[in-house]
Amino acid sequence: MPWWTRFLKSGQAKRRQNQGASAPDRQSAQKNDSQTRVTRSAIESRETGALCVHPESESQAANQELDHRRNRRPLWVAAGITFVYALFAGLQWQTMRQQLELSERAWLAPEYIDFQPSNVWQVANPIYFTLHYENTGREPALNLRRPNISVAMVTLKDGWRNFDFPENKVCESTKETRGGRSIFANVKGFYFENFHSPNLIDEAFLQGKSGFIVEGCLVYDTLGAERHSAYCFYLDVEDRQFHPCPNGNYAD
Repeated sequence: MPWWTRFLKSGQAKRRQNQGASAPDRQSAQKNDSQTRVTRSAIESRETGALCVHPESESQAANQELDHRRNRRPLWVAAGITFVYALFAGLQWQTMRQQLELSERAWLAPEYIDFQPSNVWQVANPIYFTLHYENTGREPALNLRRPNISVAMVTLKDGWRNFDFPENKVCESTKETRGGRSIFANVKGFYFENFHSPNLIDEAFLQGKSGFIVEGCLVYDTLGAERHSAYCFYLDVEDRQFHPCPNGNYAD
C-alpha cells in the first residue's frame, strides 16, 4: 500500500475519533444551555408576577390605612356635628313657636275716635270723644289696664300737612295692675272708652291755627305675656274728624 494511502486513512481515523470524543461535550453544553434558559425563564416569570402583584398590594394597604384613619375620627368632630344639628333644630322650633303664638294670641286694635253728642264747638268748652277698639286675635285679651292717654293742643303753622308729629311714648309709662277687664275676640262695636280734653277750645283752635292730638296705649296680657297697642289720632278742624297720625301707631 502506498504511503499516501496510509496517511489519508490515518487522518480519517483521527477525525472520526475526535468527532466521537466531542459529541458528549456538545450534548452536555446543549443540556447546560437548555437548563440555563429554563432557569432564566422561571426567574423572569417570577419577577413579572412580582411586578404584577406589587401595585395591588400597595392599593390594598392604602385603602386599609384610609379606613383606619376614618375609624379613628376624633370625637370632637362628631360632637361638633351634633351641636350644629341641635342648634338648627332649636332655631326651627323657636320659629314655629313664634309663628304659632302670633296666630293664636290676642291683638287689641284701636279702630277710631269719634265725638260724643255733648260736644259744643264754642270757646272755653272741652272736647268729648270716644276711643273704639277691638280684639282681632283668637285669644281673649286679659287684664286690660286703664288706657293711658295723652291729650295735647299743638300750634300749627301750615295746617297738618307739614306738622312734625312727636314720638308716641305713652306705652313706656304704663303701670302694672291686676284685675282688669277681659276683651274677647271678634266682638265688634262693643268696647270703647270715653274721654274729654282738659284743654279748652280757644279762638286759635277754631281758626285752624292750633291742633288737637290724642296719643294712648292699650296694655293687656295674652299667652302669659304683657302686650301693648299704641295709637295716635289728630283732630282736623276743617272736617271736625279724627284721623290716624302718620306715626305713633304700633303693636307688640
